[in-house]
Amino acid sequence: MRENGPRDPVTGRRYSGYAEWQVTWSWQSWPLEDGQCQLGYWDVVADITITLPDWTGRDRAPAALAAQWDRFISALAAHEQVHARHGEQAAAAVRDMFAELPTELACEGSRARIDRRARAIIDEYRRLDRRFDRETRHGMLP
Repeated sequence: MRENGPRDPVTGRRYSGYAEWQVTWSWQSWPLEDGQCQLGYWDVVADITITLPDWTGRDRAPAALAAQWDRFISALAAHEQVHARHGEQAAAAVRDMFAELPTELACEGSRARIDRRARAIIDEYRRLDRRFDRETRHGMLP
């Protein structure tokens, strides 16, 4: 499975399963007369994909082997679901950041400041993913 499994886009390594998540955001502001900007529309989207192996011959396998596969795939799915939750939590944290912003803010540099804060949140959840994989040896440990 690892020979043909999904590839981690960062490390290039292959794994039996993989959860990929991306959080994107967009926002608009309008200039006011006093050099401030009015924060308007904002949106945060989490795109999450979990890839798991599929054993097409499972139905024809001996019962003991099929049961072993079922335990494996269940544990792998649970592991990848934790990564998916990290993506959902990252998106929620970026939404919270936008919700907590003042409605009026300095126009100059605001896009860079806000985007930098959102990227820092994403980076925090990426670190959680890496730590989780280290602690579980990529799902090989419970």
